[in-house]
Amino acid sequence: MMTSEFNYELTHTPPLKYRLTRPFYAALPLRGWTVRTAAPTVSLDVFGLLRIPSSFEWDGPSGPAVDTPDLLAPSLIHDVLVKMTYVGLLPYSARKPIDRIYYKYARQQGVPFVRAAYHYVVLRLTAWTFYTKAYRKAKQPARKELNHAS
Repeated sequence: MMTSEFNYELTHTPPLKYRLTRPFYAALPLRGWTVRTAAPTVSLDVFGLLRIPSSFEWDGPSGPAVDTPDLLAPSLIHDVLVKMTYVGLLPYSARKPIDRIYYKYARQQGVPFVRAAYHYVVLRLTAWTFYTKAYRKAKQPARKELNHAS
């Protein structure tokens, strides 16, 4: 997976912990969907290029996890893509590939196999829990804008 330089700073707006200081780009193996939101927010093109603007804020790795530098970029990509599914910009069927992207990118960043696999299992369980609660009632949530500072 090709990515641009990753620059961030700590925020003072809990529960969000990190803020990009430069735009971030990642070429993902997530092809076939196009997501464009109101500027200056994120976009995903049909070839899998994810664009995240500077000033985007996120909460770091999910679940019971220690925030280490090797997990911050994977957690950024994952948070953005999962938010896209939550607001209906991507279908729920993209969730498993999104979780795989997190795992593969974490491994590329040097995260040990056991730790990356643990995170992947937690992400899959979270996805299943969300599906059983939200998607059973409505097959797809209402389409909303993805706010870059939420």
